[in-house]
Amino acid sequence: MLTEKRDNVGTMKYIEEYETVKFILNYMNLNFEPQELVGIYGRAACVYGELIAIDNVDDKIHHYRSAINLQRKYARVSGLERLFHGLIQSYQELEQEIPSEDQKMYETIRAIKQEFDIKEAYAPEIKISNEIYLLEEVLKEYRLERGLTVTQAAEGM
Repeated sequence: MLTEKRDNVGTMKYIEEYETVKFILNYMNLNFEPQELVGIYGRAACVYGELIAIDNVDDKIHHYRSAINLQRKYARVSGLERLFHGLIQSYQELEQEIPSEDQKMYETIRAIKQEFDIKEAYAPEIKISNEIYLLEEVLKEYRLERGLTVTQAAEGM
């Protein structure tokens, strides 16, 4: 009975974290300008894809792909390796063939890093973090910079 109760608490925490990050990703898509999004959307997609056990792998692929497309649109190389890595792992989770363009891009990025002896594992703006609620701080900063109340920022959600 106690084990069952513990499992339920863990499941509830997982659902709460999943819903929080999903809300944040959707909020960013609706309210941020693309130029603002490019700096943090990749980070959010990585947190969503790496730190939360998600059953809906297609949703992970969607967010990785969206982040990669933003990076490409605004010519941002920073963080692409991590995004492609997550995308490829997601395809492997589904036991689907990895699109050759994605595989080539990932291998090219890794080869460039090796050629130029770039040691950093991830881009500065996409830091590794087990603290999922760090994204809430990013949204709070965004909201305060624009002088919005929580209610104003949440309108339309």
